[in-house]
Amino acid sequence: MASGHRRMAPISPNALGSIYMVVGSLGYVINDGLVRKATEAGVGVYQALFIRTAMMILVLAVIAAARGEMTTRLHLRRPLMTRVAAEVVGAALFFGAIIRIEFANAQAILQLVPFAVTLAAAVLLGERVSREMYAANGSPSHSAGWITWAIEPQPAAGSQ
Repeated sequence: MASGHRRMAPISPNALGSIYMVVGSLGYVINDGLVRKATEAGVGVYQALFIRTAMMILVLAVIAAARGEMTTRLHLRRPLMTRVAAEVVGAALFFGAIIRIEFANAQAILQLVPFAVTLAAAVLLGERVSREMYAANGSPSHSAGWITWAIEPQPAAGSQ
């Protein structure tokens, strides 16, 4: 090249997906921490959930409108509505948990989610799961999550 600059190779879909997952996971941890701080400052857990959801609706509606992907009544079928209901219940339970247990314990328990999802996919959906996939769930970070989960969390001083 005449300018002396080398062009970077395009990022593969897998690499880009991995970057999105890491940044998204970081966003969840930051969100969890902010909800914890807000509830410690007196905001109710369901009020925090409502505010979070309202902001998500606003941001996602703008993105969807810009991309021409607005939802119509035809899209609002049982599978989607069941997914939405599961998300609402899951978020409410999760937020209820992070205000009751140590934040580090909540994050350690989250280390179990990949294994639980893999196991559910195999058992409930009949997905074929390789030994390598199960081994990935035994990585050091997941092992730390298993160990932390197996140890009964002790109440914090003064929380009784």
